[in-house]
Amino acid sequence: MKKIIFCCLIIASTFTAQAQAKLFQKYLIGTWTGDLKGTTTRNLKIVIVTAKFREDGISTVTGYSTVNGKNKTNFAGTFNFEDGYLDLTLNENGNKKTDGIFKLATQGPPDSKISAPKVLIGTWTSFDTQNEKTVLVAKTETIK
Repeated sequence: MKKIIFCCLIIASTFTAQAQAKLFQKYLIGTWTGDLKGTTTRNLKIVIVTAKFREDGISTVTGYSTVNGKNKTNFAGTFNFEDGYLDLTLNENGNKKTDGIFKLATQGPPDSKISAPKVLIGTWTSFDTQNEKTVLVAKTETIK
C-alpha cells in the first residue's frame, strides 16, 4: 500500500511540474530588462522569442541578449519547473570572450496559487569561466 501511495505522489508531482512548466511557456516570451553586475553594472536586455513546452519536462527557449543596447547575441536553452522554481539555462551562440551561459531562476508560474514571477535572477558565466556576473531582470514587455 505504501508503494502505491508513493508512486501516486511521484506521478502527481511530475504532472504538477509539467503543468506548471506549460503555464510558463507563453509567459516567458517577451522582453526582460535589468542589470548585469560585475565590476561595473551594465544594462541587460534578454528577449525570449520562443518558449516550447515538451512533455519530457525539458522545454526549450530561444532569443537574444544585449548589453548597453549593443552586442546582440543569440541564445538557445531550456526551462523547467521543479520544486516551485522555474529554472532557465540560456547558452549564447558564440565563441567570443563575451559569450557565455545564463543560469536564471524565478518562483511561481502565472495563473497559479503561487505568485506570478516578476523577476529572473541568477548568473551569467563566460564560456572560459574567467568571468561571472550577477543577473537581475524584470519582465517589461510581452511579445504577442
